[in-house]
Amino acid sequence: MVVLGATDPEVIKLVGDTVTVGDPTYAGPLADVALGMPVYHIFEPELKAQIPASLYDEKVGHLEILHDVDQVVSATVEVRKACSGAD
Repeated sequence: MVVLGATDPEVIKLVGDTVTVGDPTYAGPLADVALGMPVYHIFEPELKAQIPASLYDEKVGHLEILHDVDQVVSATVEVRKACSGAD
């Protein structure tokens, strides 16, 4: 499992594709190497729920104020669905 912290949807897609189906840019050692690793984001409620609230608030909470959490989570879910073949 890969837990992302990036907040740019394009970066989420690139990294997500790289660790699941292989580097889409064909520039690195993971070109055409499908690792099949599921991708999640630290902002996703299911993952957040697994972390003690005080620790999450201390290390990550302030980032939720600076970024569009819904957009970040949506981009991550889209990558996960596309890479798993789910609709």
